[in-house]
Amino acid sequence: MLPSILDTKPVTTVIMVVPAILLAWIWFGTGYKIENSKLEIQSGPYKKTINIDEINKVRNTKNPFTAPALSMDRIEISYGKYEFITISPKNKEEFIRQLLKVNPRIQLDNQDGVAKLE
Repeated sequence: MLPSILDTKPVTTVIMVVPAILLAWIWFGTGYKIENSKLEIQSGPYKKTINIDEINKVRNTKNPFTAPALSMDRIEISYGKYEFITISPKNKEEFIRQLLKVNPRIQLDNQDGVAKLE
């Protein structure tokens, strides 16, 4: 016997399978890499590269809005003149330390202990 999904119309199968593939791509394809003074962010099809020297401020946030982050325990990175991005590295403190190695001028917000890094 074939699974019931194969017995349905092709359109229904596509409607169910395509979002599942996209969600899996986002779930397993989300990551952040610091390399060559750049922060590379990937979340499924979304890719962004930020020059670490342009980062002004880092702060903790639990902002629920869409972001390339899999957790609600996030950090918001302000860069450029008015831009920001929210991410959720596994080890926030170590991640911030790595950013500070490249750009020690990054300001740390005092909320939720981010500024306790030394």
